[in-house]
Amino acid sequence: MAQISRMKKAKLRLQHIWLLTVLLILVLFFMFHSFLANNFKSFQQNLSPTVTIDNTFMVRAEDALDYPEYVYTRQCQKSGVTIAAIQNCYPGAPLQKPWIESSKENIVKFCDREFHHLMDHQLSINWNALQTCWSGRRNLHKSIATNQFQIHVIGERNSGTKWLQQEIAKCFPKDTVGVRCHRDFLRSKHFFQPPVRGNYETNIVIAIVRDPLEWLSAMHDKPYHMPYHMVGFDTSNKKMPAIPLDWNTFLSRAAPWSIPGNSPHDRAVMRYHASPSEVHCVQGFAFDEVTPCIFDNSTIPKSKWRGHMPIYELQRDHSGNPFADLMKLRADKIHNFFLEIPLLMQLGGYAAVRYEDLLRNGTQLFLQDLANMMGLEQLPRACRPQPPNLERIGHRRRVPAEVKQWLEEHLVLETEQLLGYR
Repeated sequence: MAQISRMKKAKLRLQHIWLLTVLLILVLFFMFHSFLANNFKSFQQNLSPTVTIDNTFMVRAEDALDYPEYVYTRQCQKSGVTIAAIQNCYPGAPLQKPWIESSKENIVKFCDREFHHLMDHQLSINWNALQTCWSGRRNLHKSIATNQFQIHVIGERNSGTKWLQQEIAKCFPKDTVGVRCHRDFLRSKHFFQPPVRGNYETNIVIAIVRDPLEWLSAMHDKPYHMPYHMVGFDTSNKKMPAIPLDWNTFLSRAAPWSIPGNSPHDRAVMRYHASPSEVHCVQGFAFDEVTPCIFDNSTIPKSKWRGHMPIYELQRDHSGNPFADLMKLRADKIHNFFLEIPLLMQLGGYAAVRYEDLLRNGTQLFLQDLANMMGLEQLPRACRPQPPNLERIGHRRRVPAEVKQWLEEHLVLETEQLLGYR
């Protein structure tokens, strides 16, 4: 009996120990869960602030569109090239006045006078004002190490973006200078870059453009991201270059600027999704900003997707309508790259360049200006600027007279005047 009693007592002690252990584990679990919940909530608030819009908010440029509350909402159907027109499209967005930090008193006076003159008389911004007042280094009072800067080259297809990026990268190598030159900014370099609020003082944006006739001719010959405007690929050639359409067919398909039909993905969205505008598409576009939204129904070889995946951008009024023609798309890209980005974003530096100027004058002056933006007094010793190359200037391609006539009938005069092309 005594032995049985001792066994019962031992069994009870084991049960008590087991219960205490379980209780201790539960207490520790709830304490740990509470700790994680509080810290995760704090982490979320720090990662994606939604209560207060902070103009000093800093995030990598390529991640900026993940924070829609920081994207300026465009509230106009059509924009002009006046300061008032930009303010009308983005009410409440502060205009950038980088010249006020210039150490050159004559630049400050000129730009102040020019700014008020353009505002008071609602005059179009011109190339000289854009170059003098909105281009160059910003935040001159702030010391930023050269290797903190990042350079972004943006521009429409066939405008010289790849060549310019390569020249910059060769002059300022990442392994020695510490500067990285990107082929994108908020999106891939060729597509609309919605201006965002926040601090981008280490980002330098270079926007490049090309003469309209040369550009139209190049778009015909090298139809990147527009498979409806080409015949197909030359499979007899190892590189499989695109085969261009004849000019008549190309121009007939250039107005409106779109691709017919919808991909299976897009048809499913329109059929089953209650709010298509909430669907995320290629390059971070909304459903009513691009067609197709997701590319999944083409005979384009996968090896050619990077350069020829169909991406037809739609009008930026969220109507879902295509641009009336290719030149209207060009005009809106000019507004975006050459007005909205420099006038609305807090950048570390900005430069607007014309492809023909770099060929006519060489790249020495441009690269020196870029070096100055990054706080370098002179170019790196290994930098080899390109000399003038006059042979590449002009309309080397044979362009029929009817194409030139079509261009003059469809280009947007005020945007071409902004760039000094008309």
